[in-house]
Amino acid sequence: MLRFGFSITCSPLVIVCVLLGAAPVTAQDADVATLQQQCESNDLPSCITLGERYLSGEGVQENRAQAALAFRKACSGGHAPGCTSMGVMFVMRRDYPQAVAHHGKGCEGGDPRGCRNLGALYQRGTGVPKDYEQARAYYTRACDGGDARGCAFLGEMHQFGTGVQKDNEAALPLFRRACDGGDAIGCMKLGEFYQFGYAVAQDDTQAVTYYRMSCDAGYAQSCTTVGRMYYRGLGVEKDEQQALAYYRKACEAGDSRGCELVEHPSW
Repeated sequence: MLRFGFSITCSPLVIVCVLLGAAPVTAQDADVATLQQQCESNDLPSCITLGERYLSGEGVQENRAQAALAFRKACSGGHAPGCTSMGVMFVMRRDYPQAVAHHGKGCEGGDPRGCRNLGALYQRGTGVPKDYEQARAYYTRACDGGDARGCAFLGEMHQFGTGVQKDNEAALPLFRRACDGGDAIGCMKLGEFYQFGYAVAQDDTQAVTYYRMSCDAGYAQSCTTVGRMYYRGLGVEKDEQQALAYYRKACEAGDSRGCELVEHPSW
């Protein structure tokens, strides 16, 4: 599991499961000293990347206080992703009213991640009264703004009937948008829909394709699923060595079920 990025337990109910990355490639490739100088010179996207480095400990000692300073500078300078990232910091501190306020600033400033995270707070009732209608509205804004994870979360509301009528037909195109945008949950959901024939013709070959895409995008449980399909010969030629390779990949990414299957493949 990536510490401050994609989590194998990622869902709207796991509030800190967000993608903080929002800086340009040039900033992402810079060393910490350079990022510090750029941030101090009011290059606000560099402040975002600097904050992420301090959170992850990449190239510098992990330091949440320094991360918060960098994100706060970006937010104070009017850079919406900085406000969203500060919102995440407040969630980590369990200061939910401030989390709501900063995600709201991020959303209103044009960062779809802020809208998506605000939707998650409304769906859970964290820092605000639980309100599925508001959650759906913010997920819709996020999805329409290009946030693939927002599309996935919106799709799940339709799939499970959360505040709306349960409707796999409505969920399917949202999961496609999410997967097309590179979101691992969206691809996993498409795999699930094809495996079990939800709103599509049942097709194990398509299911494996989407589960593999989800696995490659970092969703450890999908790696376990691909392994099980290789072990059973579902949608692919039966291959126990490939199954074992995927179980190991899942285990290394943090899925305990994958670890169990490395030791006991037939379980």
